Order: sequence, then structure tokens, then C-alpha cells
Amino acid sequence: MPNPFPGMNPYLEDPRRWQGVHLMLLSGINTELNRILPPGFAPHVEERVYVEGRYKSYYPDNFVVQTRPIVSEVVAPPPQGQGGTAVLEKTQAEVVPCDPPLVLEYTGRTIREPFLEIRTVDEDSELISVIEVLSPTNKAEGVGRESYLSKQRDMLNSLVHLVEIDLLRDGLYTVAPDEEGTRERAGHFDYIVSLHWGGTGNRFEAWTRTLRERLPRIRIPLTPEAGSVTLDLQEVLNTAYDNGGFARSLRYDRDPVPPLNQNDKNWTRQLLAEKGVPM
Repeated sequence: MPNPFPGMNPYLEDPRRWQGVHLMLLSGINTELNRILPPGFAPHVEERVYVEGRYKSYYPDNFVVQTRPIVSEVVAPPPQGQGGTAVLEKTQAEVVPCDPPLVLEYTGRTIREPFLEIRTVDEDSELISVIEVLSPTNKAEGVGRESYLSKQRDMLNSLVHLVEIDLLRDGLYTVAPDEEGTRERAGHFDYIVSLHWGGTGNRFEAWTRTLRERLPRIRIPLTPEAGSVTLDLQEVLNTAYDNGGFARSLRYDRDPVPPLNQNDKNWTRQLLAEKGVPM
């Protein structure tokens, strides 16, 4: 069964399955770029690696105690008929309870986030464009978002073109164009693709879409001489859906994660019924 939605499939957004969706999307973009890029350019899959830390906290069942000897000031009398001096005898050990600590157990998880680069195929292998498909870790507070935003800042201050594809409704606004200005100009949208041409300051191009709309055909810029190529994101998504076998595993009898608003939920149920999708 092909993707039943005209655009993005909201059932693919579940963070628990996004890693597989992410890989299939990047693989599809890589395949399509290999088909449409002119001679002299080639896509490369690269990887951003960081460690995401998690803390498990708990109170121990028994709190720690410590012992220390206490010397009592007991004066032992000298033997009869002899002079002597008073001596101190050790009589007991005092048990001093420690306040119960909060125990923190640190576990680190290595996160690997692939992305795409377009480079020239000459000896210089010049970096021309970077294509990012955002993940939930990029859109939630933490080291993953910090790592992504740091790279984003570097790209915006360079001559490299940056394409950001956000197909996730949940999470913080993350793409580079100003959120307030973008929403004011575009109105409501669920998904956004941003393009920053290297060396153009704060000028961006953006494609916004709602759940009910087809994903856009976007421009992937190269060099001034080579111009740009057009990437059809809807075709990439539909191919990823087929090749990833998602029709076998998605549960259309349940609400997607994250949930839809009531209007989109009603529209989705009607759409799936018209497509003959079991619910």
C-alpha cells in the first residue's frame, strides 16, 4: 500500500520510529541527488556524533553511618599508696548517622545523526551545500539541540548553502529563519523547509506546508556556474515509505504521535476510509 497521505504522513513522526524514517529519507535524497546532480558534483553522507547523558536518581534504601571513637574523660584512681596522674580511657564509639544522599547514576548514550553534503569531485572536494533532515533531538532542549544550533550558526556565517528539512510537528522551532516573521508571512503550517544561500546574510527561502498539502519541490543550490537542481520531497517521501516497509508496521487504527488537532483528526479518518486503509 503506498503512502495514503497527499503530503507528509503523520504516522511517521513518532520519535520511536523516526530513526528509521530519517535514514530512509536521507538515503532517498542521496539516491535522487546522484541522479540529478550535474557532472562535477557528488553527494556524501556524513555523521554528527555526540553523547547524550541521562541521569537516574534515587534514594538509597539505607543511609550511610559512620563511627568514630569517642574518648571519655574518666579519671582512673591511682593504686593505693602511689601517687599518679589522671588518665583518659576509651569507653565507647559513637554512631553518627549521615543525612541520606540523593544518588545519581550517569549513563551516556552515543547519538549519531547523519546528514548530507554536496561536494565537488575535484582534488579540493569543496563543500558546496549541506542538507539536514531534522530529528526530535534537534528540536528538544539538550545537547542534541545545542550541537545542531552550533553547526547551524557556523553554516550561516559561511559560503556554504544550508537546506533544513523539518517534517516534525512536535518540538521547538529550529530552522534558521526568524519564527515570528515566518509565521506572520506564511500563516499556519505544520512542516517547513528552509534554504539559506551561502554568503547572503539573513536572506532565506522557505517552503511551508500543512498536513493536507503535497510536500514541495525545493531548490538545491550549487555554484553560480552550475546553478541549482530541483529535489521533489514528496517523491522522496513516498519512495522512503515504500522501501522502508512502513505500510507493514504503521497502526492506522490508533492516533498518530504526536496527536493531531480535532479538525486534522477528522480529516485523516475520512481520508484513510476513502483510501480503504484498515482502521
